[in-house]
Amino acid sequence: MDDVERELDLLIRRYGDLGIDDEVRRIRNAKQRHVLELDRLNEDFDRVAARRRITLEAIEKLDRTMRALIEHVVGATRQRHHEAWSPVPVLGFRAWVVEDDRLHGAWDAWELPRSTASCKRAPDRDEVPHTDGRCGPPPCGLYAVKRAEDLLDVTGWHGVRIALGLVEMSGKVVEHAKGYRAEHMEVVALGILDPRGALLIDDAEDLRSAFGGALAELDGVLPTLQPIETMCFWLEARKERMSWTSENKNA
Repeated sequence: MDDVERELDLLIRRYGDLGIDDEVRRIRNAKQRHVLELDRLNEDFDRVAARRRITLEAIEKLDRTMRALIEHVVGATRQRHHEAWSPVPVLGFRAWVVEDDRLHGAWDAWELPRSTASCKRAPDRDEVPHTDGRCGPPPCGLYAVKRAEDLLDVTGWHGVRIALGLVEMSGKVVEHAKGYRAEHMEVVALGILDPRGALLIDDAEDLRSAFGGALAELDGVLPTLQPIETMCFWLEARKERMSWTSENKNA
């Protein structure tokens, strides 16, 4: 009862019927019915809210169970097919043939110190490099070896001008016994066979020039009687330094 109703009751006690008793009683009764209905609705709301909370918790639990199951299967499948998804680039080594101041890979000349793999059998690049046998042999991807010295095992280098590079691989990376197939690859250091020795490059601008057909404009040749071995040693040292720097940043 609010102040207005209390004042009305006071006047009724003083002066008797004011002519609105029946109407006031009707309104009060109607109000009481609504108050009781509100109490019932509040009780229903509390039950619904509790039920809703329980249902949401059940959904969240099922989501966690589903995620754990999928992550387990996905992880096991990727491991079985030697796939790797790393938060940091994977380091490896690869080679190019130098012709007319251009660096040629297995299929095309590289015009930039970076490349993205494609598949001749699946032009949309879906899931490249493939691990389900839909392409190959050899299967698609940008290839690299784990050790620079493994590049020396490749036959056919004699009489050919070659370039050896340290590369960062990212995206989908498939690991093999001696190397990798990658979705994305970027060259971070390059050694180029030169008549005077080995041209060693790790400057980003010089790398762009090297892949852009401006090899003749670059200098810094290291005189050596064993240029290929020198390039391999230098690239391995660069890899060790980059790996050490990355590990310390993540520590």
